[in-house]
Amino acid sequence: MKSKYWLIYLAFYLAFDIWSLLKLNEFNEPHSFSITDIFYIIIFVSILGLIFQKKIINELFWRIISWVSIIFIIHTWVIMPMIYLDDNIEWRAVGFIQLFAIPSLPLFIGLYIYAWRSREIWKSPNK
Repeated sequence: MKSKYWLIYLAFYLAFDIWSLLKLNEFNEPHSFSITDIFYIIIFVSILGLIFQKKIINELFWRIISWVSIIFIIHTWVIMPMIYLDDNIEWRAVGFIQLFAIPSLPLFIGLYIYAWRSREIWKSPNK
């Protein structure tokens, strides 16, 4: 049952992400593929593992990724606004940019659940 909700969330999030990239192109700001995009793809893979209750790579890998995600969240919510402000972007614009990060928060929760709370996945020999 929970898997269905994660799948619905992931579909909506991907639609939102595509929409935001299209909006970015309207402002003549091309998107360049970055380490952030790679990290989000890795997190998407963990959510797919959670949805389908499958082992992907191993538990230790996902636990390390979950710790790295904490650094990633701090970077997104604390450091990036400081960079934006140094680039003379006003507070309202920084707040608007931060609003676009809110829908990604459940991704990090799903990563945590997959890495630390999915014992039935990691203990099962055939998943």
